[in-house]
Amino acid sequence: MLNLLVLDFDQTIISPHTFQALQKEEVRIRQEIAKSKMTFNSAAEQEQYIQDKIAAYMSKQLEQKLFNINHPQLLRALIQNALDNDDDVAIASFTKYPAAVLAALKFMGLPEEYISKIKLACYLPEAADQKAYGKNKHILGLMQDTEYDKVILVDDDVNNITTFEQAG
Repeated sequence: MLNLLVLDFDQTIISPHTFQALQKEEVRIRQEIAKSKMTFNSAAEQEQYIQDKIAAYMSKQLEQKLFNINHPQLLRALIQNALDNDDDVAIASFTKYPAAVLAALKFMGLPEEYISKIKLACYLPEAADQKAYGKNKHILGLMQDTEYDKVILVDDDVNNITTFEQAG
């Protein structure tokens, strides 16, 4: 019996809602790149640079207690228990900053051996899709190639939970 535990990021794992702050930081980083005339060998290299900077920003915000992990001991135990029982764990988020999610998991004190097993679905869908489907497209992507007996979504957003329940 294989289960999938899907956790939301903003307002479930972390507070406050971080999307706008992370987006603002990305704009600042891109301006810094342009101003300093940094060059990269590829778009992928530039994107990795930005993700690394976003991760550092997330860590700094957590260290300064400007962002907070909600119930870190409980979340750590929940994730570790699920993975120890051979279930899958995923984080589905309406953010395009997976490096920030990983930085938060590290800050929470989750060992790397667990972090490396967590699946990430981090992207921002179109607004109409977000309202109509909630996190369902994220979850379907996470379920590719694996059949689960049970999928459990933990999310602060009632719309995400309602659309998930309606999808069955």
